[in-house]
Amino acid sequence: MIIMIEILQVLAIALLVFSSFMYLNDLNKRKKQRKWSTFESVMFVILQVAILMLVVSWLVQAFMD
Repeated sequence: MIIMIEILQVLAIALLVFSSFMYLNDLNKRKKQRKWSTFESVMFVILQVAILMLVVSWLVQAFMD
């Protein structure tokens, strides 16, 4: 049962990371078309920081094991 929960957590994280990258790609396309709104600018920064934090936490976890 615990393994199934861990698999669901990994799938959820993978889905969130994938959707974040897709949204970042969409934001970059919009930036070429027009100026970003304040919300889009804030979301761009938040997504970049969140992805960076996720990568750093994965690296720390990999080297701590």
